Amino acid sequence: GHHILSYNDIFENENRKKIIACILQEPGIHNNELLRQCNLQKGQLQWHLYVLMQYGIIKHEKIGKFSVFFHLKMTKDPNKYSQLLIRKSKTSLKVLDLIEKNPGINSSTIALQLFLNRSTVKYHIDKLKKKDLILFKHKGRKIELFPNRNFN
Repeated sequence: GHHILSYNDIFENENRKKIIACILQEPGIHNNELLRQCNLQKGQLQWHLYVLMQYGIIKHEKIGKFSVFFHLKMTKDPNKYSQLLIRKSKTSLKVLDLIEKNPGINSSTIALQLFLNRSTVKYHIDKLKKKDLILFKHKGRKIELFPNRNFN
């Protein structure tokens, strides 16, 4: 059945208070981390997250394989928000770190240095580009990669 809760009811529940506190302390926290920190069963957590989203208290986004959660009123500083999203992937972080340390590097060199398939590197580069964390510069047939200094 569908429950109708008042806002007082929402905030009186100890589990929801824990969930909200975790999200406020660590915006972008993912589902598995919430399970660990709140010490809840998966079904319990899903129910409480559903209630909090239905009442417009939190929102969720899908980042790769992660579902991450934010307070609905969180203002997005583009730099912090993009870094938060990228932080969910260790490989994206490694690629970004190489680009920052070696401006002008290309994807082939990144693949060699990180022992990754070129298609994997392309995926992460596309993800970084979409978040405006890197810039492309065409040099002949090669594409050089640079950190976007507006975000650093």
